[in-house]
Amino acid sequence: MGLGKPRSPLGEWVDETFGRGGQAKLMEICGIDKNTATAVCSASGRKPNQSTKGRIIQGLQQAGYRKYEDDFWK
Repeated sequence: MGLGKPRSPLGEWVDETFGRGGQAKLMEICGIDKNTATAVCSASGRKPNQSTKGRIIQGLQQAGYRKYEDDFWK
């Protein structure tokens, strides 16, 4: 799915789980802005800082997804 853009492990999971509009759903669930969602979902090689990782994981877990930091960032 997608436009053939390289994706991070989180980006791939977002695409598979939420489909079209997945980054918007991630923004809503985790309380992150559009630039952050784009950065963490692209395969730019940039890792988010620890507080952003925490917000993402906490948001996903509160929404019922059993995801942990190691699932996306090694």
